[in-house]
Amino acid sequence: HPLQLMKRTAIMGGTLYAMHDINLFHNIIHSPEVKHEWFKIGLASSIAIMAIKAYLELYQGKKNKKKVEYENFRAATHASIVLILIAW
Repeated sequence: HPLQLMKRTAIMGGTLYAMHDINLFHNIIHSPEVKHEWFKIGLASSIAIMAIKAYLELYQGKKNKKKVEYENFRAATHASIVLILIAW
């Protein structure tokens, strides 16, 4: 529904603007109090999760017309679970 889309876009845009306004990203990257190693590990895990998700849903699901479920992709499911635990 268009109103839901507008509402979500406004919330996300407002949140991103607020984070930009308080220099959140700059403070995270340049603060000596932040343990950057764990931040980098969490970020890398999150990117890997998104890559697995994109591969399964877009390539295997849409292009190859495979049903994306646990029985078909056990290894990818287990890898995603481990990455979620690492990123958490």
